[in-house]
Amino acid sequence: MVLAPFFWDVVVVLGFLSVTFAGSTRQSDIHAKNEEFRLWMKQNNRHYSGPGEAANRAAIWRDNLAFIEKSNAEGSGIVLGMNQFGDLTDSEFEAMYLHPRSKNQVATPTPVGTTFNSTGNALPTTKNWAEEGAVTPVKNQGSCGSCWAFGATGTIEGAWVVQGGHSLASVSEQQLVDCTRGPPYNTFGCDGGWVQPALQYVIDNGGIATEATYPYTGVDGVCRTGDMGPEMFPVKISSYVDLTPRNEGAMAEALVAKGPVAVSIDASGKKFRFYKSGVYAGPCSSMAWKLNHSVLDVGYGTSGIKPYWILKNSWGTSWGMNGYMYIARGRNMCGVATDPTIALA
Repeated sequence: MVLAPFFWDVVVVLGFLSVTFAGSTRQSDIHAKNEEFRLWMKQNNRHYSGPGEAANRAAIWRDNLAFIEKSNAEGSGIVLGMNQFGDLTDSEFEAMYLHPRSKNQVATPTPVGTTFNSTGNALPTTKNWAEEGAVTPVKNQGSCGSCWAFGATGTIEGAWVVQGGHSLASVSEQQLVDCTRGPPYNTFGCDGGWVQPALQYVIDNGGIATEATYPYTGVDGVCRTGDMGPEMFPVKISSYVDLTPRNEGAMAEALVAKGPVAVSIDASGKKFRFYKSGVYAGPCSSMAWKLNHSVLDVGYGTSGIKPYWILKNSWGTSWGMNGYMYIARGRNMCGVATDPTIALA
């Protein structure tokens, strides 16, 4: 969307919208939708370049709202809600936030000597590391396609607490965005990447900076670690493990024993984009080359008879349940167990 140096007043926008809605909606509905859109614009700090852009974005927003209302009326088992993605088309959203893998992509090999050894212990009925001090507050990647960096930092932060016995520290996604582009790690910064090379970089670098030291900007930048001494990278990992694909039992055991797990999922479903609450069960794909978004698995539980994983997203607290979601467990839903990775302290 266009951000102009001058902004059209909301009153002008709404006047234009009244014309757009007229003839297809009753006058009372026009007023209600105008008011909803005005509030949404204010809440999400939206400014458009002119009445044409405003009308286009309003029409997209209205279509998305109609989708949300229709899904909720059908009782699909989850609740959808309008959020910051309301004025984006499907293709715009996918281009900005999702980065599918190539069918020919070769997985990054796990470093030699890193394995997860089963403990054989019985697992608790529920687990939530976010309630046990091993998960930082929900972050927001903005319009940068850096979800992979947030998945990596999430499992690093968890390992630092659960395995290392340290106090929780929020570490720098921006360092990963800036310092792993191109060889030898071959991520693409805000244009996508993978958790494993990011973890390998942290190992090779001897640690990672905190968020306060290397704050997030949400744009590709120049790596700024050249003049930073070793003391500036206090949070460290020794290696990482790619867990057995599609084995949710093993994933649960690793999560309980070692902490939050970075997972890749297919987040392209429109219901996923506007998810608000409930146990999400698609539509989505579990195929490896369809995975397009990285999130953090922080635990699991059961709602009624529906088992679920607890996923922490990086789209801010206005998405989902204050930034979290429940996704169906036991069916490799959306590929949640296709490519799980966990950092080792």
